[in-house]
Amino acid sequence: NDPLAKGIFDLDGVVSVFYMDKFITIEKDTKVQWGQIQRPFVEFIKNFDKNLIPKEEEIVVTKEEETELLKKINEILDQRVRPALAGDGGGLEVRGLEGLTLKIRYQGACGSCPSAIRGTLVAIENLLKREVNPAIEVVSD
Repeated sequence: NDPLAKGIFDLDGVVSVFYMDKFITIEKDTKVQWGQIQRPFVEFIKNFDKNLIPKEEEIVVTKEEETELLKKINEILDQRVRPALAGDGGGLEVRGLEGLTLKIRYQGACGSCPSAIRGTLVAIENLLKREVNPAIEVVSD
């Protein structure tokens, strides 16, 4: 239902798309050179009707009511983690909380970055251990 993402995915060689307010991150197939994607991508973005992007208030999110613990975790991630990841062209999605195990998924550039898999995951877990619960565990799926 997202015309911007669909249009980018329609470009030959694009395998992943992530965007926020002021940036777009794409991942390409290893068989494709950046030069093959760059011009069609730039042309698509220049000609794309920005009014087709759904406004945040138009997006309907249906999910179960968050627990207080999950709300607190998301507040911390929103304030201290997601802005840093966005600065590098990535993001973080909370996939769920089972007991004290938080499941996350990296988005955009973070999804294929070795630092996300190692250092960032440990840093997020340490932050949540200090701020939420010393027994919390963070895993990436």
